[in-house]
Amino acid sequence: MSSTPVDDGAPHFAEPANSRARRPGKVDDGDIVSALCRTANLVRQHLEHTVLRPADLIWTTYDVLHLVVAHRTIATRTVAATNGISKSTVTVAVRTLSARGLIRRSVDPGDHRHVLLRPTSVGWQVLHEVRPRITEEQQRLLVGQVPGLGARALAVLRATAEAHGT
Repeated sequence: MSSTPVDDGAPHFAEPANSRARRPGKVDDGDIVSALCRTANLVRQHLEHTVLRPADLIWTTYDVLHLVVAHRTIATRTVAATNGISKSTVTVAVRTLSARGLIRRSVDPGDHRHVLLRPTSVGWQVLHEVRPRITEEQQRLLVGQVPGLGARALAVLRATAEAHGT
């Protein structure tokens, strides 16, 4: 008897020919990171389409705006380091947010080589309108899947980031 795959609409991935047999319950560290990255990308894309697009934001501009509002004054280099993105990516996001009147740029009075970012009242308003919808959608997508997972997963992710310098 041969078994015919069922087309249930979900993506199916063939096991690589050179992969080792997996034992049930055994988790390969590479699987954890791959699953985390795939899931993060899917959730990010979903949030961009459902919540951020109507606010005329993408994930990078949202993330930069969120940091600027949270810190009230923050250097562009700190935004880059905190978000793990290049300074040039921050520059593009800052230009976009600044052109929309969501943040203000100024030269650091203590070091004229650095740029400081501050939120505008419009930036505060946009973030405070979007943030609850982001949180609600994240809860719906992730936390509802496994009761109690949200706080535990966030603690692990934060501890990992802090342990490795971000």
